[in-house]
Amino acid sequence: MGATSISSLRRGRVGAISVLRDWDLCPDVDMVLRAQGADSVGVRQRQSAAVGIAEQAVTGGMPLLQPVVVSATVPVREFRHEQVRLKQGGCLVGPRIAEHLHAAQSVVVAVCSIGPALDEAVSECFAQDPAMRVALDAFGSAAVNLLASAMCQRVDERAATQGLRTTRSKVRRWTTSHRTRPSWPSISCSSVLRCTTCAPTLRDCRRDWL
Repeated sequence: MGATSISSLRRGRVGAISVLRDWDLCPDVDMVLRAQGADSVGVRQRQSAAVGIAEQAVTGGMPLLQPVVVSATVPVREFRHEQVRLKQGGCLVGPRIAEHLHAAQSVVVAVCSIGPALDEAVSECFAQDPAMRVALDAFGSAAVNLLASAMCQRVDERAATQGLRTTRSKVRRWTTSHRTRPSWPSISCSSVLRCTTCAPTLRDCRRDWL
């Protein structure tokens, strides 16, 4: 299934950039277990050792979180040929653009990061404690998803004050590394695409994945 992402902003400028650091993230043990693909209720009922490891991951991971969101709001110029063309140049393309974003007035593009410290801790556990490595990585996944959701909520609230409605693209998580980007540290990130529209056919705070 295709998805629109930040990489689909082609040859355009995003205008003023906003950097937000005032985030309070609290991933819990159940989130860590679910991020590992486990049934948190079942794991607790079995009194699995995974619960204790997840608790350690939460305790050790919380001080390492350095949440930051870099975002920009880009006005939409027009919708044509299944492309959302932006006023500052560039366009959004994707198989579901016509279905979801044809009435968008603006696009909020955001990159959410929890910083490099947690990924460094995961790397340090790679050989010595594989179970903790998996739990810390799951903690990072939970944290970055919480951050992306919190950013979307802020956009929703701002749009609501302007009488607008929103729709969101699929959230993606990735990790940059020295192997792929020599000049970048290893950072857990998530991309969020949020669009505002006055179209009455789109539900407020819609959560459909593109």
